[in-house]
Amino acid sequence: MNITLAKYDTVSNNTVSKKEPAFKHGGESFWKSDYTTKDKLIVAGTTVIGVVSSLAALTKAQGYKLNFKNARKYFENADFLFKEIVALGAGSCLGGLAGGYIIDKNPQNRKAKRREAVMQIGNITIPIATVAGTNKLCDLIKISEKTAKGQATRAIACLGAIVGGIYLANFAMNKLSNVLFKNKKEERDVKATDLAPHFDDVLASAKYVAPRSQVVHYISRLVPFALMIPGNEIGNKKAQY
Repeated sequence: MNITLAKYDTVSNNTVSKKEPAFKHGGESFWKSDYTTKDKLIVAGTTVIGVVSSLAALTKAQGYKLNFKNARKYFENADFLFKEIVALGAGSCLGGLAGGYIIDKNPQNRKAKRREAVMQIGNITIPIATVAGTNKLCDLIKISEKTAKGQATRAIACLGAIVGGIYLANFAMNKLSNVLFKNKKEERDVKATDLAPHFDDVLASAKYVAPRSQVVHYISRLVPFALMIPGNEIGNKKAQY
């Protein structure tokens, strides 16, 4: 999700403000961040390392000997569904957080990055879990994926699961974040723009609805790249005042 840029009231990133930082929405991203280009590239680089490391682990878990040829084979053939999306998302978030720590030693900014990491992990995991659960439910009540009517029903159900999962993630992670970081009660609501980064969930839904579609399979190769967005948002996060 996109988070508001801090109007930081200190001279340097290493200066600690006495004000209580907030945690709200806004427009923080790779393009809008007020870190230097060098700093943003460091965060982007560690995020890539995190995602690539997760891809390597997934490749190894499938029994492949780890080398470039096998990693490429895995990437070309893998179904990016619940397990894969959670693993790649975790790699992205940890990579982005590591990059954020490298570029900024301000303890308040680092706390904001940790809090953003908690939010983003929930925002990745919960919506895809609701999609996977909805697909399983469709299997149990025997909604066929082989008929046009069945596919349409599954598509509508999975779309609803994505939206519901986003709101559930926002609610749950706000509560968890307030407990973990001992902040005063803050609720970061969901905006329409929060739906945009869930490209991975849409593609996973399409794969569940039409598992034999080659078009969906090829487009879903973009999932690892889409999951680099959360890592960059974590690394570029700053405390807000």
